[in-house]
Amino acid sequence: MRVLGYGEDALTLHILRNHMGEFLKQLKDPGVSESAAAYYRPSFGRGRGCFGEFDAIVSTERAIYLVETKWNESSEWKTGELKDKQQRRHEMFEWYAEQWQRVAPANWSEFATDECRRLFLKRFGKNMPHGKTGVLVRNLEFILQAIGARGKDIENVLLLVDVRGGNSEKPALTKVPRSFHQVYLRLESIGGAGFIQLQP
Repeated sequence: MRVLGYGEDALTLHILRNHMGEFLKQLKDPGVSESAAAYYRPSFGRGRGCFGEFDAIVSTERAIYLVETKWNESSEWKTGELKDKQQRRHEMFEWYAEQWQRVAPANWSEFATDECRRLFLKRFGKNMPHGKTGVLVRNLEFILQAIGARGKDIENVLLLVDVRGGNSEKPALTKVPRSFHQVYLRLESIGGAGFIQLQP
């Protein structure tokens, strides 16, 4: 059965499945190895102590890429900047990943010490999630264990996907923090409106 998708989510999934070579090339990453993995739309909850979801997290031998996807119909494409909550998401997860690499804990309980909670509160003005079995804690623990090899760079990526066709130009997102690498990919949509084929 033919499967079509529309918008940022579908475009992100299509790129993870079909265009990782070009994605990594623009990031000057040597490429995909057997140990590489991509996590599509990992969720870290909403509300107090949570910070939403990335469009993807890509882990290679060289780096961990925290991916925020925007396409040519996104409001950010027009305003030239990311929302505060989007930038905050990257800051918080980067802090978690760096601390996890430093401590190399066996599990969340070993990681979330009183000292770690104090540092988190000081840095972000909110408490780390409590408990051992909540969705946020379980997802954080799973992803951090999966990607938490020491020595990897943690890099923010703004993935810009253009389906307008023709001689469209790369948007000038001049207000995006310099900590974000901008990866620009053009894709041909089906019907010209933003649909992409996910399965033939």
